[in-house]
Amino acid sequence: MTKWRVEIFFAVMILVFGAVLVMITPFGAGTDEETHFARIWEMSRGVLIPNQYLSTGPYYPFTFYQISYRQDVNENPVSWEAWKAQLSLKISWDDMLNYNIRARYFPTFYLPQAFIMGVLGRVLDTPVAFIYYIERFSYLFIYVILIYLAIRIAPIGKWLFGVLSIMPMSLILASTVSADSMNNGFVFLFIAWVLYMNSAQKSPVFSRKEWWITALLTLAMCTLKLNALPLLLLIFLIPRNKLGPQKWFIAFIIFALLSVLVVGMGWNYITSSFLLNTGANDTYSAMGQLAKIFADPLHFIDTLATSIFTQAPGYLRAWIGVSGYDYWVLPALVYWLAPLLILAAVLNEGITNFFNRKKRIFLWITFVIVFVGTWILFYLLYDTVPGTQQISGVQGRYFIILGPVLMLPLLPARVLLNIKKIWLQVGAILIAVMTVGALFLVYHVSCGSAYYTPGLCVLPKYKNWSPQTSLSQTIAPSTTVRQTFVPACNDVSQIGLWVKQKRTSPDPLLVEIQADDSPDPVMSKIVSQEEIPSSGWLIIDFPAVTNLMKKNLTIEVTPASVQGNPLIDLGYSSTNEYLNGSLTIQNLAQDGDLLFRYGCRAGLENLFH
Repeated sequence: MTKWRVEIFFAVMILVFGAVLVMITPFGAGTDEETHFARIWEMSRGVLIPNQYLSTGPYYPFTFYQISYRQDVNENPVSWEAWKAQLSLKISWDDMLNYNIRARYFPTFYLPQAFIMGVLGRVLDTPVAFIYYIERFSYLFIYVILIYLAIRIAPIGKWLFGVLSIMPMSLILASTVSADSMNNGFVFLFIAWVLYMNSAQKSPVFSRKEWWITALLTLAMCTLKLNALPLLLLIFLIPRNKLGPQKWFIAFIIFALLSVLVVGMGWNYITSSFLLNTGANDTYSAMGQLAKIFADPLHFIDTLATSIFTQAPGYLRAWIGVSGYDYWVLPALVYWLAPLLILAAVLNEGITNFFNRKKRIFLWITFVIVFVGTWILFYLLYDTVPGTQQISGVQGRYFIILGPVLMLPLLPARVLLNIKKIWLQVGAILIAVMTVGALFLVYHVSCGSAYYTPGLCVLPKYKNWSPQTSLSQTIAPSTTVRQTFVPACNDVSQIGLWVKQKRTSPDPLLVEIQADDSPDPVMSKIVSQEEIPSSGWLIIDFPAVTNLMKKNLTIEVTPASVQGNPLIDLGYSSTNEYLNGSLTIQNLAQDGDLLFRYGCRAGLENLFH
């Protein structure tokens, strides 16, 4: 293993572990995978600008919607039987939906995949699952090629590039239908090329071939996500003489400017013209947000700083890796081992005089511009929540492209940590194994995350639940609320109810769990007013009750006294947010569900007991 060249080792590693993730990740479970898949479907008809075809629909196959993991309101694990049933589903050409695409990126992100979709989906009418797998593998292969080239070209930081490319989030994105993997791969390749143009390996003699490569990579950078565009500043690191005589240099400057204006800015203006328009609520627009910045710059700076510092830990975690839409974290060891592996890759290489002080500072300045620019971009894209100082929409994966820019200036002049490369390889493989194992557990095993995280397994895992928009039901004398549910795990030892408001009554509350096959309550507890929070989760713990998995249970909430004042207001959803149960209030069936959760002893918690 140690005899392999760095680029081959990481290419094989990405291919092997990425292929496993391709197969075990449920269809549509990747971040924004459903909307990318819809964009590919639209482009397979020859439509390049998003929503120009689907907006005139319905033209989105219901089968795509049906097979998507995102349509499970509770994010339940996918059973072997369900997966086998999905494998045979084909496009139902008479059953189409309306769909609004959120993926507005440049068509090059989707061209090969659109061709695949056209052949497999529109011509051969193959099962949708098979199309999903082929599309995922196409993104994985492209990512492997880009990372292989980046590591091979880079004169320094080869292990750094490799380690950054196999971070869990990078592997997860590379194994799903996502524009992010190509975006990240092209950025890594561009940075590696800039380093190459600064190295002694590059002949001082002007090469037209290298001029064209630099120009094409510049053009490619303009097709990427908007927050990657400022990374073109790295071109200024390339020595002037390496871009040829004056006429070639001027030609490059003109080409670069046209690429930025026509491709980079032009495409984003065409597909995102809503940035300059009033929003649907007639109170929000990007221009209005920009006016806010100039009207009160100190408030904006405060909002920016508050957002960055309060959300930094979560974004760092998401930068390393989370599953899907941040529903599950990875094993805690991953979040310790990943930074240590990056640090080891940095300290294990000496670069002598490759970087002078000015170039190191320039790299960090570029990092700050892109990092802060990403937050500003989302401030313009999304209105801030009234009464808060938080910028919404930013995700940790958006900063994967900044890994090399941040870490390259830290490469020391001489080796500071002389360890064998095999330990870097073992560390990289260990992170990948834990990532694959964790995702298999959460996607295919009930309470899967409980096998690597302490505490109870808490279900159901809501997808769209919002306590702010939930309805309210007052629990007063003679009021009875019942919610049926079917536990997906054994050893139930906790019930949680969402309290919208606590009343001033001193009377206690009676909460019971009843089973259809038993005349006696499974659990019965009187909750005093002191135990009830003013708002938020009312947690009721009790001795674990075994053998409840897949049984029909009912949570019943009533006042413990038949006289007195209203006790609390419980929250419930207006729509069906729990498919395996129903809500009745005063024996009247409701469309929604009580906002509840139950906790089971599973995994590590069972081991501790």
